[in-house]
Amino acid sequence: MSQEAPSVAVQGNFGRVAVHATARALVEHAHQEFNFIFHLGGAPSGFVVGQHRYVLNESTAILVNPWLPHSKLASEGNAVTNVLTVLPDAGWLSQALDCVGLPLVRLFEKPDATVSPELHRCVMRLGSAMQAGAAFMESQYEPMVLDLVQELVRNYVPATTLEGVQRATRPMDARVLKSLGLIRSKAAENPSLEWVASEVGLSRSRFFEQFKACVGVTPQQYLDWARMGVATELLARGEQSLAEISDSLGFSAPSHFARFFTQHMGVPPSEYRRGVIVEA
Repeated sequence: MSQEAPSVAVQGNFGRVAVHATARALVEHAHQEFNFIFHLGGAPSGFVVGQHRYVLNESTAILVNPWLPHSKLASEGNAVTNVLTVLPDAGWLSQALDCVGLPLVRLFEKPDATVSPELHRCVMRLGSAMQAGAAFMESQYEPMVLDLVQELVRNYVPATTLEGVQRATRPMDARVLKSLGLIRSKAAENPSLEWVASEVGLSRSRFFEQFKACVGVTPQQYLDWARMGVATELLARGEQSLAEISDSLGFSAPSHFARFFTQHMGVPPSEYRRGVIVEA
């Protein structure tokens, strides 16, 4: 049985990049950012993206478009997988690719992608820098992330997609749009979704139906994403204890916060805090 190694995460203008070694399952979740998942070593690992199962290994990466629900399966025999995840900031990515509206674009036609030799070099270069930690200056991460993203686009995004900027075809109800702002602004307070529905003038059932039709995920998945964003930011700042963060996010006990965080991130909040590097 393999041992799980410490996690490392880097946050900067480019978004968040992390290296985790884990055998744990992750609950189904979704987020605004693209999520690029690469195998750095260890056992292969199963992922479910949308309704289909894929295997992450040294020759196959997982590329998840924004707001596409996905989860990680527990490894067989508790075998550990060393994983690199890249969640580029939407604004940074739009500027890097000279393409507006990226949060609404599904760049990748399918989640599984064969890793080319050049993409493999980009992945290993970034992964090695992450694992080396202090041996690399923080300013070196952004160009490595950019190289990796540009290689992904060159290899796996049809030219017509970026040229035409294929926006999501889902219609956006004004009431759902209002609810997105409410959820983001109140995320730290863990607002009741019934309250959100009432605030935008919809019944609970109609709100859930309209939200899923417009955004592609459930209101609960969107709220979980917003709360994870607050949690990672507070952990990166290092100004509050885990108990204080738990309390500020409305959890009844630190253990409940730890379970929620681990189910979404794959590592406990204490381990995430120890490994996080914030790029100035």
